[in-house]
Amino acid sequence: MSRNTLLIAIAAIVVVGIAVGVLISGVGQNGKLSGSIGPTPTSINLSVSGCSPPDYAGLVSFAVTGYLLDAGGGPVANRTVNLVSIGCTDGGACFSGVESLVTRSDGSFSVKKRGAPSVNATPGTGDHYRASFAGDAQYGASSSGDVYRTC
Repeated sequence: MSRNTLLIAIAAIVVVGIAVGVLISGVGQNGKLSGSIGPTPTSINLSVSGCSPPDYAGLVSFAVTGYLLDAGGGPVANRTVNLVSIGCTDGGACFSGVESLVTRSDGSFSVKKRGAPSVNATPGTGDHYRASFAGDAQYGASSSGDVYRTC
């Protein structure tokens, strides 16, 4: 085989290789990309329920319950949610506390509480709660709004 024939054969192989590479890589194809980038968004629903009548000490029992859900409304299980409790007295002095709760298989979390009857459910006063999820590699951070106790 002559040198010129060999160079032509090598050039032809290179051109065919490039053409096959372009075909396989999809260069030049149009269309919408699908999928998502980053963690799945989440939301938290929070409520206070089950208020009992005052007991012998004048205290009421109730539950603070919430759900951590993904963007499609599905449960987000086995994640830590921080529940902030904010209480205010008649004189306007306020205190707060934080509890870490782990979501169940249905995305729920709850804690039973006991305290003095709430004097006011007006935003900015009275006992209220807020939940937050810090997020992780799979799910994005979220937080609930303030939920006021009315019992």
